[in-house]
Amino acid sequence: MSGIPETEKMHNDVVDFLIEASKTHQDVPTLQGGTEKQLIVNPKKIWYKTQNINSDKFGRFVFVLEEFANMALDAFNHMSPERANVLANQIMRKVESYNFSIDAKSSETVRDNNNNQANLLHILTHKTIEKKYNVKGEGKRTLLDGMLGRQGQSEMDG
Repeated sequence: MSGIPETEKMHNDVVDFLIEASKTHQDVPTLQGGTEKQLIVNPKKIWYKTQNINSDKFGRFVFVLEEFANMALDAFNHMSPERANVLANQIMRKVESYNFSIDAKSSETVRDNNNNQANLLHILTHKTIEKKYNVKGEGKRTLLDGMLGRQGQSEMDG
């Protein structure tokens, strides 16, 4: 049987879903000088959607962080360009630090006796192919023979 292995197909479906869910309407300039609305992939949406943080406060944190980043743009509306540039750069460096913090939190793997919360890379790379081999006999079959379903070499000779 040829074709895409099932795990690759699933990953493609997930990526396609993620891209479709991250599109937003945006005004795009036309050649005639006007604008028209088009669906554009928003990379911030993809980045936030792929974070693996189980907290009911994460959405609120993202809102506050994005509002903080918007202050960097608003500085140009209320200050001289030189001062606004300095303030905007300072704000965006802090926002980047918080983004690194989100990445670090999302990269954690949490485990205890009853639960397991894997990080996104672990989820995407983990292949759950478990096989059980039952090797019975009194030494007539080797381990490899048992895995391949063959009889032991000594039985073939006799």
